[in-house]
Amino acid sequence: IVNATGVVIAPESLTVVAGSPFAFAATAYDAQATPMTGIPLVYTMLDPSFGSLTSRGAGSGTLTQLRGLARVRVELPTGVASDTGWLTILPRPSALALVSGGTQTASVGGTLAQSVAVRLTATDGLSLAGAAISAAITTGGGVVTPLGTVTDSVGGFQFNWQLGALVGVQTATVTSPGVTPLVIT
Repeated sequence: IVNATGVVIAPESLTVVAGSPFAFAATAYDAQATPMTGIPLVYTMLDPSFGSLTSRGAGSGTLTQLRGLARVRVELPTGVASDTGWLTILPRPSALALVSGGTQTASVGGTLAQSVAVRLTATDGLSLAGAAISAAITTGGGVVTPLGTVTDSVGGFQFNWQLGALVGVQTATVTSPGVTPLVIT
């Protein structure tokens, strides 16, 4: 430990989805910048609301469901040198919810008067923008015309719906990777 004068964390930054595990490694160096083995290192999660480390001697841990930026610091036991790694925590999709346009009625083959609007939220309860999303007819025939293929800046998605030839209840399903599909009547 006496000969170690520096430490470098790797990678310098990681992008990880909320709730997932992460891992950093680090190397201690001597004054000539030669890597050293067997040097114990001490890791600290500088932003504990975003996650926790497996142990102070390991650069690995698990994130909470929060999105944002978090830091993991590694240092020599002497405190002489340290380095910091950054975690960019992306939100994890959680749920689709109907905002408006459900349970409308129209004539067979007619187009619903109002677009159907849904919202995608993440595990932290906030909207999830830029996520892949789609709508398709489930029963009754007809056509849905999405007004995009990703959620907007507030996690929203809309589509127009022309009913099919079936008399009675018709359904469309909205899907986005990682969440339970939403069936709309």
